[in-house]
Amino acid sequence: MPYTDQVLTAEAVWLEQECIRFSLGLPWFRSVPLANVDFVVSLENLDIPVEALEAENQGTWIPWIEMQSQEQTEWFLQDRLELRAPIDFAGSNPVALEVTVSFRLTTPNLFTAPGEPIVVPLRVTHSYPL
Repeated sequence: MPYTDQVLTAEAVWLEQECIRFSLGLPWFRSVPLANVDFVVSLENLDIPVEALEAENQGTWIPWIEMQSQEQTEWFLQDRLELRAPIDFAGSNPVALEVTVSFRLTTPNLFTAPGEPIVVPLRVTHSYPL
């Protein structure tokens, strides 16, 4: 099974009042610090600004940038990262939504040269009926 199969599952995206929620799986074979994970979420080829993303942390929603800056916080394989972003579908009635997550994962303890960690680009796209 490719590492990306668990990133966006069939139940990983849903709409709530005035926001969209994402449940992302880690696209790697072991845990990584959140500080090592950069990604862009796109809806129908429109990027959601990273400043608009919030992450759930022990039942509280905090800005993703704040969560990611906690260098000691690890993203474990068995955990799904819960995110949300404001979205306005007013005036439109989509029947499906294409979601793409483009990752830049800085690998822990794997280097191309001393002090130069390997950065893995990963892209996952899934279409969700609404």
